[in-house]
Amino acid sequence: MHLKDKKISLLKAIKVSDGMGGYKITWKEIDGGANIWAYIRYLSGNEFIQAAALSAKVEMIFEINYRTDITTANRVRYNEKDYNITFVDKYEGYKSDLKLYAYVVN
Repeated sequence: MHLKDKKISLLKAIKVSDGMGGYKITWKEIDGGANIWAYIRYLSGNEFIQAAALSAKVEMIFEINYRTDITTANRVRYNEKDYNITFVDKYEGYKSDLKLYAYVVN
């Protein structure tokens, strides 16, 4: 377990009408998803190479307290940047922490 000393937000995609019969995707915080304490780190060189070998795009790991409502369809917002989640590691079901593997999208 690591010190969770950074604040992140957890987001979900919302379809919003564009007024012309279509829609656009916007991102809003999930219920209880604002100001979540997290341990954050960039991947080490070896981890980055391993992720590339698996064709997984990963730049950062966000470790948060366990919750059941996070999937790869969600995003993380940290320091005004959004990160797509590529993998959710549930620590083999121990229900203490979640690791969110992610990459920046903007």
